[in-house]
Amino acid sequence: MGFDKDDTRRVVNVSKRTTKVNLGMVLAVLLFFAAAGVVVWAFWEEPARAVETGPGAE
Repeated sequence: MGFDKDDTRRVVNVSKRTTKVNLGMVLAVLLFFAAAGVVVWAFWEEPARAVETGPGAE
């Protein structure tokens, strides 16, 4: 896909639906990694809590 250097239109049209979906996906991925980081950090701080509440805990 090529772009005309003399074209006056913007390369990224933020008002297009596909661009909004792409930005939404980027935001969702960032939120997922943030949530995963919080979970990993919580278990890193208290590994005993993960063992106590895990499967097979009595």
